Amino acid sequence: MGDLTLKEARGAWGDRFIVWVNFPETLFHHGAHAVKDYTVQLLREAAPGDNVIIGMTEDAPSNLLEEAFTAIVETIEKYGKYPIKL
Repeated sequence: MGDLTLKEARGAWGDRFIVWVNFPETLFHHGAHAVKDYTVQLLREAAPGDNVIIGMTEDAPSNLLEEAFTAIVETIEKYGKYPIKL
């Protein structure tokens, strides 16, 4: 995991760049609640949602994928409508 938050990147670069946020698979080990909390925080920092991509390029353990991806998708469906207003 890096130490540059989306908020810090936005503060430094403004809207000059599209920022790809890599969802850290290490959170999957902490359960669905931690995944949802992190997703909400990402959406808050991404608001209103311009020039941001949330993706995942990590190798996560297969036994954690369904619960984690479900948590991510449900959270984005609930709070991630454009423009994001969290």
